[in-house]
Amino acid sequence: MIKLVVNTFATKAITAVISLAIVMLTTHVLGPVGRGEITLIAADIGIVLLFIQIIGGPSLVYLVPRANPFHLFICAVIWSFFLPVLLIPFMQLIGIVEHSFFIPLIYICIVFGLSSTCQLMLLSFEQINAYNILTFVQTTLHFLGLGFLFLVVKKTDTQSFIWSLGFCYSITLILGLIILSKFLKITSLVYFFHTAKEAVIKGFNLQAGNLIQFLNYRLSLFFLSSQLSNLGLFSISLVFAEAIWLFGSSLSLVQYSKISNETNRKESVNISFKLAKISFWVTLICVLVLSFIPEFLYQMVFGIGFSGARYPTLVLCPGILAIGVAMSFSHYFAGIGNFKLNNIAALIGLIIKIPACILLVPEYKEIGAALACTLSYSGSCLYLFYKFSKETGFTISDMILTKQDFANLKILASKKFI
Repeated sequence: MIKLVVNTFATKAITAVISLAIVMLTTHVLGPVGRGEITLIAADIGIVLLFIQIIGGPSLVYLVPRANPFHLFICAVIWSFFLPVLLIPFMQLIGIVEHSFFIPLIYICIVFGLSSTCQLMLLSFEQINAYNILTFVQTTLHFLGLGFLFLVVKKTDTQSFIWSLGFCYSITLILGLIILSKFLKITSLVYFFHTAKEAVIKGFNLQAGNLIQFLNYRLSLFFLSSQLSNLGLFSISLVFAEAIWLFGSSLSLVQYSKISNETNRKESVNISFKLAKISFWVTLICVLVLSFIPEFLYQMVFGIGFSGARYPTLVLCPGILAIGVAMSFSHYFAGIGNFKLNNIAALIGLIIKIPACILLVPEYKEIGAALACTLSYSGSCLYLFYKFSKETGFTISDMILTKQDFANLKILASKKFI
């Protein structure tokens, strides 16, 4: 398992560097306002993907070992095709999606949804290395496509960002289908509707929390949407947060895959204990390093106009740590099929976030948005910690590093552990 964690983290770390290069490319070429527009476009795509993942999402990792994989795949494909065609026109009607992005967004959401389904199916078969490769390829192609449009074609607008997304998702989908075909067996469609019903029920239960969590995330962007420059600064804080969460998400990815296929509950708890401790300390170190990055480096890396991004980032640091720890708890509950607790945690975060945004964002703008996020993330984390502690006996003292932890790290460094 440790080898998978190391490989997954290495892939995500490389991907994070490439993602940072994409951010730098957009900030230097488009500035704070352009970066704010891109953040809103990415959020719109994220909304559609979350609804697609009701059937073609993380619930597949839980369901594939317990149901017919081919039936689940067919359900996800049908859903991924029809949902964007119905949802995006509605989003355009209520003013969320701009008319000029209407058709491209439908295509992007379809191929992104199908590509995501392929990757999660591979994860459900415990093909974590294949999942990692596709993630790396997708990000690399996005960078190359965007760089080509910006620097070679000289098309420096937000449409270039959209076209590069369509390119990278299309290629990743083709590769994902080729790899998945080696593991997915075509079967009779007998009991298909029974499987579809199970997929909808489980998928909705799992995705409800993610939908609430994304609404939580989107709320900050909504309050800043009329101030694109401030939104651009806040988006840099989110980029740093997502980069730090890569390690925790790498652990959680392997944790979720293992626990979903694990029948021994004690072993599931043992895995979660170890990964929660590792995630806490690594996230804490990263947050401390981030808090000492000077203001001039922000401007050097992201360009003129981004030096002010340091302040919302500092305010967001406690929230980054809270989510880094909460990932291990939430993926434990997801792995054993208890999605309800994750949904409640997300709802608690949203209940905190709404009044926080109303009170803080109009006055303090991007700093207020960061503080609202920190309060929200902390509330969700405390609830998950309480529930995890109550079920497993986990306490704060279990976070303390021991001699055995350092011994394991020494073994890991010598590669005997893997």
